[in-house]
Amino acid sequence: MTKSPFIGKSERASDLLGLIHSDVCGPINTQARGGFHYFITFTDDFSRYGYVYLMRHKSEALEKFKEFKNEECGIVSQLTPPGTPQWNEFLRQLTPPGTPQWNGVSEKRNRTLLDMVRSMMSHANLPTSFWGHVLETAIFTLNRVPSKSVQKIPYKMWTGKRLTTETQPPRRSLREHHAPERYGFLITMHGDILLIDQDEPRTYQEAVASPDFEKWLEAMRSEMDYMYENQMDVKTTFLNGKLEEDVYMTQPEGLSIQRMLERYDDSRSQSSFVFCLNGGAVSWKSSKQSTVADSTTEAEYISASEAAKEAVWIKKFITELRVVPSISDAIELRCDNNGAIAQAKEPRSHQRSKHILGRYYLIREIIDRGDVEICREPTDDNIADPLTKPLTQQKHDHHTKSLGIRYISDWC
Repeated sequence: MTKSPFIGKSERASDLLGLIHSDVCGPINTQARGGFHYFITFTDDFSRYGYVYLMRHKSEALEKFKEFKNEECGIVSQLTPPGTPQWNEFLRQLTPPGTPQWNGVSEKRNRTLLDMVRSMMSHANLPTSFWGHVLETAIFTLNRVPSKSVQKIPYKMWTGKRLTTETQPPRRSLREHHAPERYGFLITMHGDILLIDQDEPRTYQEAVASPDFEKWLEAMRSEMDYMYENQMDVKTTFLNGKLEEDVYMTQPEGLSIQRMLERYDDSRSQSSFVFCLNGGAVSWKSSKQSTVADSTTEAEYISASEAAKEAVWIKKFITELRVVPSISDAIELRCDNNGAIAQAKEPRSHQRSKHILGRYYLIREIIDRGDVEICREPTDDNIADPLTKPLTQQKHDHHTKSLGIRYISDWC
């Protein structure tokens, strides 16, 4: 037998602290830094503002509840109007065993937090022992973004304060730190302190002569692969920041140039696209096309097809968030090639396009559905150009500004 679907719906609290949802999650197989295997969450039903406390043992739940009550809820009690029940007048409600649906708010909160932790750790390539720190970052973020369950941001409802873009200076420990003996310090002319490892080889000869020479060779190959995939060379170095010094490049010993030469012999075109929202880039890509194009029009058509597929995914993702009402309209796909635009709107194949791979014709269906509207963009206004070719400094600065990219000094 299978259980019947749960169709019940609990009543919402009418004020802060009217109802607090709580649940313990664990044990987590990997021990977090600090010896933690569990965590407990507390979520206010009215504002959906949440707290997370890490625990070494499940038996610490009561102590964490007292800590939450004394430290956190005392702040909110100052915001409650006269006559509102105070926090010390609480009633514990337990859910029956084996019925997680009766504690749905906490169950969904735990699942969301764990999904965020997995995503952030995968993106940052962190060791799994950092899950505790990432969990605290996840709840901090979740409290400061819109929620479908409430009309305002949980942080504002819980604290009564508006979110600002000001950052607080990091808290620093008062403990005295001592570096291991194997490390040394290098102080630059500007007073910056650089940490250097005395055991690391400084030349190619030292690297291949060290006991870990295989790892160093693998690191060299990995670096070359990165430079190859991201088109990093002298001609495009200025795209990564202001270059104030003269640069002279010579081939170091042990570096093969075969792969570098293969790049220039490659006849495949470079595709790129950028999607912007509210004046800033939110999705972008620059990569070699998988097939060889016979003309500029065909290369632009392939690039537009890849961008159209990305637009469909973005449209679906933002629609589920319900924070951008205008996403229901067709997304503008701007292209600077008239031939590619004509092929994308053409419902039939002809002599010049019959050899294009069929998978790239998907853009026509996407346009017909109304998900994307392809239109003409003047070449000088195409902000995706920095991802495909070197530009003059003036045009590069103009495009990066349009992408929402600023120097750190401009924000200070």
